[in-house]
Amino acid sequence: MPEQNKSEVLEVVKNENNQEFINSVKVQIESLKILINTCESSLVCIDQLSEETSIEGNLPNDENLKKIIGQTGFHLDRTAATAQELISVLEKSLN
Repeated sequence: MPEQNKSEVLEVVKNENNQEFINSVKVQIESLKILINTCESSLVCIDQLSEETSIEGNLPNDENLKKIIGQTGFHLDRTAATAQELISVLEKSLN
């Protein structure tokens, strides 16, 4: 997450100090944690699928399929990392 975006989030949350807004930020943090768990679970499935494609006879040993599996894993990993960064920024702004 770019530093400029982090500071913008911090500024918005700091300027908004009513309880309803703070509660909505806390709900967003919990939603992001669910997103991270979903990404991590999906990564486990992607790893299993990757292993299955490498076992001869299980799935087609297709290079395009392997490439798609790798890209999907990469994007899931980046999504989880970005969500974690956003959680850190939001939690910091609440303190």
